[in-house]
Amino acid sequence: GKKPLSPKGRTHVSAFHDNERLYVRFLCEGRPTLGGKEVFPSGDSVGLLVRPKKNLNDYRHLLAAPNGRGYDAKAYDHTWDAEGFSVAVDCTQAAWRAVLSVPLGEIGVNPTVPGEVYIAFVRSTAEDGVRKTYTSTGFMPHRADRFKPVEIQTK
Repeated sequence: GKKPLSPKGRTHVSAFHDNERLYVRFLCEGRPTLGGKEVFPSGDSVGLLVRPKKNLNDYRHLLAAPNGRGYDAKAYDHTWDAEGFSVAVDCTQAAWRAVLSVPLGEIGVNPTVPGEVYIAFVRSTAEDGVRKTYTSTGFMPHRADRFKPVEIQTK
């Protein structure tokens, strides 16, 4: 089989929820590239794609960039807005960190009802001026049929 690509620096992801919001923390080794443009994303970014049901076309795409900008879409519908979605970012010389805070209801997840949720974590880089995307699934980000099942545990 084909080995999945990896960015030059390691990416650490952790997630938890408080029954109302999903918090996803990314720690990305390596200095972030901003791309020098205001178009999002023109450099590095991290995020997740969430599919709350078995319907492959019903997924949400949530991203954060090192400049603190966030991006949200429902599949390819860029006009969709996840009300209450926020991003916090911190950059150093050696790494950058992003925390995405997402209302569970906005992504179609009810943590009090057992059910499968499918997620793909994503990191994109602009290494050597070339944009590359890496996913936790090893496939292209919008391959919703390749998202991994995740159990949302109740408190």
